[in-house]
Formats: sequence, structure tokens, C-alpha cells
Amino acid sequence: MSDVLINCPLTGKALSTGWWAESLAFITVKPGAIIHCHHCEQNHPWEIKDAYLKPRATVAGTED
Repeated sequence: MSDVLINCPLTGKALSTGWWAESLAFITVKPGAIIHCHHCEQNHPWEIKDAYLKPRATVAGTED
């Protein structure tokens, strides 16, 4: 599972939605969803089109 992220529209920094998923294909976000941003201290509306999965860290010599 990977962390579902969006980018803060003011700073461009990654912001966790608090959700985890294997794929964004099965996630439904309620219209008007709001997330509080710890980067700029503002609330941002977001949609699934804004989201992406955090790249997984890989360790040499291991496989998923």
C-alpha cells in the first residue's frame, strides 16, 4: 500500500490525504472534500484527479 498524496496549491509540497491504496482506480472522493494543509495552514478542496501515490522506497536485494 502507498500513501495517497496531493500537492499544496500554494507551496507545491506533497501533502498526505491520510489514505492508503494500491491503486487510485478504486478510490472515490466525495465532491467538496477538504484537507487541511500543514505546509500553508489553509484548507484545500481536492479531487481524485489531484491525487497520486507516494513512490515506494526500495531496498537493494528485496522485491515486492
